Amino acid sequence: MEINDLLSFTKNLNVLFVEDDANSREELIKILERFFKEVIVAVDGEDGLEKFKNNKIDLVITDINMPKLNGLDMIIKIKEKDPDINTIILSAYNETDYFLNAILLGVNGFLLKPFILDQFLSTLKRIYKNLELQQQKQELEFLLSQYQEIVDNSMIVCKFDKNNNITYKNDKFLEIFKSDQNKFDELFYDEDLDKIVETINKKEEWSGIVKNRVDDKLFYSKIVIRPILNEEREIIEFIVLFVVVGDILEQKKLLLDYIDYTDNILVGILSIVDFHNLRDYFGEKIAVEINFELEKILKTYLPKSVDNFYNLNDGTFAIAVNLDNKSKDKVIKDLKQYQETINQLTIEINAFIYNVSIIMAVSNSKNALEDAYIGLNNLKDSEHIFLEANGLADDVKNKAKENLNIIHIIKTSIDNKNIISYYQPIIDNKTKEVAKYESLVRIEYDNKLYLPYQFLDVAKQSIYYYKITEIMIKNAFEVIKKFQKNVSVNLSEIDIEKDEIRNTIYSLLENHQEYVKYLTFEILEDESIKKHNILKEFVDKVKSYKVQIAIDDFGSGYSNFIRMSQFKPDILKIDGSLIKNINTDKYSYNLVKAIADFAKYNNIKTIAEFVENEKIFNTLKELNIDYSQGYYFAKPQRIFK
Repeated sequence: MEINDLLSFTKNLNVLFVEDDANSREELIKILERFFKEVIVAVDGEDGLEKFKNNKIDLVITDINMPKLNGLDMIIKIKEKDPDINTIILSAYNETDYFLNAILLGVNGFLLKPFILDQFLSTLKRIYKNLELQQQKQELEFLLSQYQEIVDNSMIVCKFDKNNNITYKNDKFLEIFKSDQNKFDELFYDEDLDKIVETINKKEEWSGIVKNRVDDKLFYSKIVIRPILNEEREIIEFIVLFVVVGDILEQKKLLLDYIDYTDNILVGILSIVDFHNLRDYFGEKIAVEINFELEKILKTYLPKSVDNFYNLNDGTFAIAVNLDNKSKDKVIKDLKQYQETINQLTIEINAFIYNVSIIMAVSNSKNALEDAYIGLNNLKDSEHIFLEANGLADDVKNKAKENLNIIHIIKTSIDNKNIISYYQPIIDNKTKEVAKYESLVRIEYDNKLYLPYQFLDVAKQSIYYYKITEIMIKNAFEVIKKFQKNVSVNLSEIDIEKDEIRNTIYSLLENHQEYVKYLTFEILEDESIKKHNILKEFVDKVKSYKVQIAIDDFGSGYSNFIRMSQFKPDILKIDGSLIKNINTDKYSYNLVKAIADFAKYNNIKTIAEFVENEKIFNTLKELNIDYSQGYYFAKPQRIFK
């Protein structure tokens, strides 16, 4: 390589030169300036590290023995930030141990003092080759990334290991298949996979047309499966490329296209009631046939005003009507009559008589399809069978916008320590003294106080909910430690069902063992709870720490007495709706009296909440309720800071 070629290369580089000896430094700077675009000078290792951070550096030339931070330690720290940086060691001594360490660090060259130009040029040539290879590698990686982007945007791609576990799914994969389809063989329907496995296990590529499955939806795709080998030519995993032949999204795409070019359109979504039961009973193969038979029936009775009909699979269908020159009211009347006709039909399926029943949501808004889908979901949770769903998508979007804002407030409040605890006293009915405090969550944000009903339901759907629970328990322990007060903290059963929240609670109890006797968990029933055994284990474990257990809103839930026999609580907190009406509703009075008598007999303390006046308080004392809580005594306040 000619010197001029080398100079044209080095003149594009910035060099960091680190030398503590002033004489050597000045002498070499003059030489280096002839070779490099810019020479950035440092007087020791610490100075060199700082200047590396603040400048664009292509090459580091450094002495070894320097005060504060030696050259090798500086290189270690520099390579933590840029592992590929090129480095040259400069030393006056043949320091074998240092040179061995430098080799292990991947130093690119060594220069002995006094400076020898030929030796320097030889080292620069090696670095030139190294940088050239790095550039080629970067170009190749960039090219491969573009290939990958093209493939990912146009094809379904996944990888699976030798145990049949899918290890990678691209976005196209997730558009077609379900996210919980995690075994490779789950992607296929009625295929002889043994031949495929036999081929790829021979380290050979397999390609062909296969039938794929997503629930009861079937489609064909051309796939290529190729083994991925390591350097020893052992199979590590397999990569699969799919090209859909019979597109699962085709019908929906046709519907979307029709919506796009039709200005005045009415869209309806129809769903076969309990279609999932048919699939579960007859199996997926028969369910596919039933779906197509139902399509034929629905098309047979279709009103003439309907322009297009679409089979969206899984017992769901769509209709589209161009309302130009048609009366919307007449079309909707036709559709209701059509629905009534269909819902009177019976069909025979494998000697089983099935009464056909459909629900339908329609819309002719700017978001007609979205409105219809949302309307259909609303119908599934109601007693109605037909719904005009105009504007529902906007409502959902507005609600989603509100929820996103609430999540932002929650996250910001967690980061800025604005999740705070308000405390409402719980009064001993005999002494009228404060016996304990209930901790109630609040958010202070932008000079506004947010109450639980404004953010807690949204928080439960986010990743931040467990942090709120953690903060509330930590706040309670701070009050307990500082003021030696009894504090109760609310937990819903759905909280306890979550591993992350349970483990957080166990950790906090373990770290505050001397204070747990002051803590009460008020457990609120949740009808959606599924893991009842986990609730029992949780209650038993926290009670072993001497934490008290209260059942919240007792008298209002679905299975309060069952919970009581499971949890064996220390306290029953009687539901506020009963307490508010205790002097005006005989049923409420008798139920509170029965709860109080039962609790006394079983040595369980009772708390009445929503005590709003003296008359209610006196009635509660007559019934031997142990404690009272409500605005008659005090509102929730930020008592402890």
